[in-house]
Amino acid sequence: MAKSLRSKFKRKMRTLKREKNAGKMDKMLATVVAKMTEHEGGQDAVMREEVSSTVDKMESGGKSSLNLKTMKKADGNYPSWMSAKKKRELRGELISPQPGERSSRGGQSTPPSSPKEEGRTD
Repeated sequence: MAKSLRSKFKRKMRTLKREKNAGKMDKMLATVVAKMTEHEGGQDAVMREEVSSTVDKMESGGKSSLNLKTMKKADGNYPSWMSAKKKRELRGELISPQPGERSSRGGQSTPPSSPKEEGRTD
């Protein structure tokens, strides 16, 4: 496929602009990196202390209050992070077709669903 003159011109202008602004970008990136290393130097020791204190407080391997089979908590409710669709699936309201069965959307003709369609003749 041939390239248009317009796209060639735009590519040319983008490269010229990139070359023109390269010096400015290098200076800006250098200042950002300098500020970042300066900031991290002071914050690094503080962060290490905070992380070590929080790791000490955390317990791992505690018993979960979630039943993995029913996915319910000890009080009988589902966890807040679970979607409504997943909750319905677990309750059995959403029944997926068994292997070998055809779904109703699979191109089969379905019986008319509305009263308008019942009296209609083709």
